[in-house]
Amino acid sequence: LRVVQTATTTSSLHESSNRINQSIDLESAKVVNIEQLEKGKKVYCRCWQSGTFPLCDGAHVPHNKETGDNVGPLILSVAKPVAAAEAAATTPAAAVV
Repeated sequence: LRVVQTATTTSSLHESSNRINQSIDLESAKVVNIEQLEKGKKVYCRCWQSGTFPLCDGAHVPHNKETGDNVGPLILSVAKPVAAAEAAATTPAAAVV
């Protein structure tokens, strides 16, 4: 039995067919997107197939049909502000000592 050890280089990682990400910012060690959500909602891609990455364009639908996968988007939304009267009504009353 002969064991051969090989080193994995950065260039071979970029060429790997086992990558989830096949096309987005391949030069970076890690793909990171930062956005500040102030109102409304955003729908983010988790399948790496979106043409509008990091936002979802529905590319996961044909991907799921082809592969049997069940991936879907990440949906982030900002909660609507609660009116002061409504907040007071949902806040437990202080105990009287």
